Amino acid sequence: MKSLNTPAIIYRLTRYSDNSAIALAFSPEYGKLKLFMPNAYSKKGGFMTLTPGNLTFIMKDTSDLHRFVAFSHNPAYHYYSQTPEIIVRLNICFDFFEHLFHSGEQCRIFWEMCLKYSEDNCRKAGLYTIYRLMKEAGVMFDLKCKCGSAQGDILLKDGELFCGKCGVSQSPEEGIPISGKMYSNLLAFPQNELFKNINFTHEEELKLLMLFNNHLSVVSGKNKMLKSVSVFISMQ
Repeated sequence: MKSLNTPAIIYRLTRYSDNSAIALAFSPEYGKLKLFMPNAYSKKGGFMTLTPGNLTFIMKDTSDLHRFVAFSHNPAYHYYSQTPEIIVRLNICFDFFEHLFHSGEQCRIFWEMCLKYSEDNCRKAGLYTIYRLMKEAGVMFDLKCKCGSAQGDILLKDGELFCGKCGVSQSPEEGIPISGKMYSNLLAFPQNELFKNINFTHEEELKLLMLFNNHLSVVSGKNKMLKSVSVFISMQ
């Protein structure tokens, strides 16, 4: 077995013993990786997660738990760890990633998105990253309502959009109501130039997060809110 080197982000640690941990990492070349990390904790604290860098590890053929060798954080991204607004949104994005992708499954666009966060754009970057994750995983709902006319308010139900003309009773028990403004924001996601000119308010961000989380619950069959989304909402 030889050491492999790859750009990566270590995004989650689970304590295994006093100093060791099971680490989850994401690499554009190897996808999601599970690593045994013998010295993840010290008297000075734990390993700094959610910051891009370079990972060295030994891949095992007989197990999905690989051997951690070293990680060097990229100094150009040290501001990530000092910016809670970025960390909390990256944590949400990796929660979506965990539910949408299997070990070893590549998603290079996700890596590109992980490198584009700043304090000023983290709200927009977080929402767009989630949209692209669902799109790359093939589970993003069609942004056109079933009849294609999109008249009045829209309802997201079982992964499909309906307007009043589609003939579906728009009650909260049957799905998630989507206002005209929210629908116009959604339509901007696949249009780069249009999306660049959008600035989401705090309320709009929360509503879109809830919408994406609800859709994930439908496609995954797990009817619950992601822990990271729940924590984010409780912080507001």
